[in-house]
Amino acid sequence: MIQFSPAVRPFRFLSPVALTASSLTVALLCCCRLVAVWLTLCGTSPQSLLALQTGLLLGFVLTLSMRPLTRPAAAISAFTLAAALFGSTMLATFAMPPILPEILNVGAESFRGSSFVSGFFAFLLPAAVVAIATVPIAAWLQFTMADLGTQYRTSGIALGGLLTATCSVLSVNPETAAASSGLLALTLIFFSATGPATSVSTAALPLQSVLQLLSTTVVTGIAIVSALRSSHVFAQLSLPLLCTTAALALSLLTAFSQFLRFAPGMRLLLKLVAPAVLLLAPLSFSGLVRLNMIYTATTGLNWLVHFELAILLSIAAIPLAIALTSCQRHPSQQTTLLIACGITGGAFIALISSLLCPATIQLQIAATLLASLTLFTRPEGSFTKAAAVELRPRPFPRMHLAVITVTVVLATTLGSPQTASLSRLMFSERTRMALQHNVAPELISQSAPGRLVETRMTSVGEVAVWKLGGNIIEFRRNGISQGAVSSSPDTTPQPPEDVLPLILAICNHPQPGQLMLLGDDSGAALRSSTHFPVQQILAVRQDSQLTQLAAAHVWNNSPQKPTDDTRVRIEHKPIELAVRSARPQSLDVVVCTGPPASAASTASLYNKEFYTAVRAALSADGVFAQRFRGRDLGPEPLRECLATLSSVFPASGAIQTVPGEIILLAGTSEKGLISPGLLDRLQKEHVRTELMLSGWDWAQVAVLPLADAADPIGLFSREARPLPLSAAAAQTTLNWPAEAARIADKAEELRLAFAPWQKQLASALPVTEAHHEAKRRLSSLAQQIEILAGMPDQPWTYRRSLRMEMQQHPRPPLEKVENGRIIRVSHPLDEERQQYFRTLGAALMAAASDQQAALELVRRLVRFARSGDPLMGHFSHYEIVRLHELLNHPAPAEELQHRLHIVFFAAASDASVRPVITALDQLVRQPELVQQPSERFDQLNGLLQKLIERWEARTAWEPKSAVRVQNDVDQSVRISNLALDQMQELAGQIGVSNSDFLYRRRYINEALIVPLRDYRDQVLAHRMKTQPLSSDGEDPDDQPLLIPATQSLNTN
Repeated sequence: MIQFSPAVRPFRFLSPVALTASSLTVALLCCCRLVAVWLTLCGTSPQSLLALQTGLLLGFVLTLSMRPLTRPAAAISAFTLAAALFGSTMLATFAMPPILPEILNVGAESFRGSSFVSGFFAFLLPAAVVAIATVPIAAWLQFTMADLGTQYRTSGIALGGLLTATCSVLSVNPETAAASSGLLALTLIFFSATGPATSVSTAALPLQSVLQLLSTTVVTGIAIVSALRSSHVFAQLSLPLLCTTAALALSLLTAFSQFLRFAPGMRLLLKLVAPAVLLLAPLSFSGLVRLNMIYTATTGLNWLVHFELAILLSIAAIPLAIALTSCQRHPSQQTTLLIACGITGGAFIALISSLLCPATIQLQIAATLLASLTLFTRPEGSFTKAAAVELRPRPFPRMHLAVITVTVVLATTLGSPQTASLSRLMFSERTRMALQHNVAPELISQSAPGRLVETRMTSVGEVAVWKLGGNIIEFRRNGISQGAVSSSPDTTPQPPEDVLPLILAICNHPQPGQLMLLGDDSGAALRSSTHFPVQQILAVRQDSQLTQLAAAHVWNNSPQKPTDDTRVRIEHKPIELAVRSARPQSLDVVVCTGPPASAASTASLYNKEFYTAVRAALSADGVFAQRFRGRDLGPEPLRECLATLSSVFPASGAIQTVPGEIILLAGTSEKGLISPGLLDRLQKEHVRTELMLSGWDWAQVAVLPLADAADPIGLFSREARPLPLSAAAAQTTLNWPAEAARIADKAEELRLAFAPWQKQLASALPVTEAHHEAKRRLSSLAQQIEILAGMPDQPWTYRRSLRMEMQQHPRPPLEKVENGRIIRVSHPLDEERQQYFRTLGAALMAAASDQQAALELVRRLVRFARSGDPLMGHFSHYEIVRLHELLNHPAPAEELQHRLHIVFFAAASDASVRPVITALDQLVRQPELVQQPSERFDQLNGLLQKLIERWEARTAWEPKSAVRVQNDVDQSVRISNLALDQMQELAGQIGVSNSDFLYRRRYINEALIVPLRDYRDQVLAHRMKTQPLSSDGEDPDDQPLLIPATQSLNTN
């Protein structure tokens, strides 16, 4: 052991404590560095984490077997041996990152299968490198911390934990901090140690002691991992958070063990209390979620989560701390590594069992195992080196067994909380908005429509399927949104952010043949990809359970299921392996979608090694598109991504789609980022149809803001490029979580950083007729928004706008040869508009004369409604609905579909309330139109939310007619109450709890009904006294075109 000189009196106590703290800090930071490199390169898939645990365990076992080699000889000084071990530790820490990517490539190419076992073996090769790098770290820790004395070791461990936590919080570079701590330890050894190093506790532990120690540490490892898994309800785990909380927990445990030395009678009681607390811990998650929400919203800090996790981990490790504190003698030199081996092995077991049971159940099982240690292990003298001392049997603790039994029964009776609802509440963007608007905490979960459809445990965590407003299906993994998809795109638009990366990537390739989809948990991109003329589609998904959920809730509602398409091949394997196992230059397009960029599970998808693997798989004109969900990140991570892409691909850039959503686009072609035929391909019928299902026009895509990384006067023209993201630096794992936790207006920061360098997507191409067509369509789209937002409930104004567009801005006529002559004909799009008016006129005439063929004429208008024309397409649904009313509702199911399309496909700024009122009214009066009770409940719920949003949009609108607005208010209140009454009847049938529905009803009452009544009584009543009754102030301009003025027909 290391002997300290008694002559150095000021350092008699300080030197051993500082040595212990600095040595522990070195080991913890080096291990953190190894894990960060691994996660940045290999990801967080179950196969990756299991391989990492295997590598760490193998490293500890190798060090344990090499224990005689770390026993210093008499001629070697303590400083010499410590310096050698420290040098080996730092060398292994710095040498591993460059080697690991090449080894991973070999593993991915050697095991190309998509089975779980194949993925595990592919990661085992780089795990062997981790094992080798772990050996010097473990040997350093074993040598410097052995036999320093209990008082020194306890104080030093506490100080080392605090130092490690401080380094993690301050985002100090792990290598720099580890090197500084190691130099401090060497300095202390050099100046304070005397004589050669000796090792006094080298005798092997008794077998019974070893088994008890291993059993305790294995169960502790299971409990720690189970506690971390269950904490996803209230904490978004990241490596810096884990390092900080683990270090804090270590400090808490050492302080706790010091307390037990003065109160030894509390040991058995606390060994029983700790498992009982873990058993009942899930019951506190609901309170923790609400506490964290309020604390984060009011202070902007997340320190509370750190302390909650630290306390949870401390409770899980209390039995082990008590067992070590109970030792009659100092632990032997091998005790430290036995503890490391046991905890790592327990973590391995916990990861395997996580594939089989939910996190809260696993935590309760682990707590029960911890409690069993109090029954079958001896609390005193278990881990001494005195093998000759025979352990005396003690009476069976019946009282402990009774308490444990009661606790288990109580936990089973009370059950577990609905973690899917709690985690959604914790991490939903809607929660932040509700807190900003001072919504009552108990109403936040019901401030938006959302019904839990199904939860399922998968290998990547708890996946919950939610039904939102209309027919939107949202997939959440551990509370984090993975994507949303419309199960009925005819009535509810597909969220564009889930399909735009795919559409842009395919349209940016001249002839896409081979397509690879990475991620896409919602299945929206895969469904959309089958509508494009590609030859083969390889969909890499992380878990088969996710595929089953997507098929059940999304694909089975489609006319053509992706699983029935012969071009589609689905593989379930980690993305990191799928890219590296692809044949070189075998793919034309690679599209990567996934969770938010700040999530720990995506750290491996934003680095140079991953992008290099993608480029190797792409062909000569290959295109790569990656969805960057950076709502929580500022401009610096995006700059780093662009710098990394530009270091790998000849052309790269960033395209902003919707707020918080960015597409990273890159290509292997030397001709530039944007393909010359992009605008022409966007106008293809199948592309326009796909965009129309999202409520978008191709012209909107053409004017998306683009920041080209290769622009000589662009983003990097006036400032140096950031260093590329790499596995060696592990910026995404170590730095991005801190950036995500930073409180700031990051949307404004992004705008200020990129707005000066952005240009429209179309401006990157030479001007053609497609540019002029885009301008025409954008003009029509602007008029549509102006009508819906500026003139609420006056849709018929579109007729005048459309007529003026046709007369004042006609498209250039086309020339064609007919009978040997060149003749000029109208442009097909203008001809379609003319045909629309003729068909509409015929339908109106038939409706006026009550002809039997009128319904067939109305159905002919559906073709124009699906045309995608910004003016004609949307407002033709209004015409169809009005014609159904004039014909006395001959096809109510079809009529309802058009009403729902009007409501859900309208622009966000639409302030029209009457379409929502009439849709609700029809659904309430004719419930048989939606047979499934759950679907009817969701439609009513979604329409009520739309009614709230429409009235909120009217706050800045000055009504011209108080009479009409009062009628709108009265109808809104009436139909809202009727819809809520019907929803209350349906709630019990579909599994919605009575408390949840009552909260939802209370929220709608406070957000809609009460404000409308106040507005009617306080504002409208005063205006009606001063406004003539005969004046309604509105000019609906509802006389249909192409109908003679003498025809007495009013379509309003």
